[in-house]
Amino acid sequence: MFIATRNARFPIDPHTLLPFIHWLSPKLRYPLLRLFRQGRWAREDMLNPLSAGELLSLFPRDANVRLVRQRLFGLTIVLIVVSGPGDKDA
Repeated sequence: MFIATRNARFPIDPHTLLPFIHWLSPKLRYPLLRLFRQGRWAREDMLNPLSAGELLSLFPRDANVRLVRQRLFGLTIVLIVVSGPGDKDA
């Protein structure tokens, strides 16, 4: 299994290239996305990145998963959860 999401803690949203936009409340975020002609992302199901803790909380505590971080200039931009037959070091 392989699941990836962009990191909510990364300061720039990689889809819109707008800094800090995903840190705003939806009430502010969605009108700003439309203003910057990024209306496609102005929906809850489109721009809702997760933090590492939020991503791992989607799995049972005893799940055999491990978190991999894809980094850019030392900051985690993508979070990846991996699980498979050989993954014993969760």
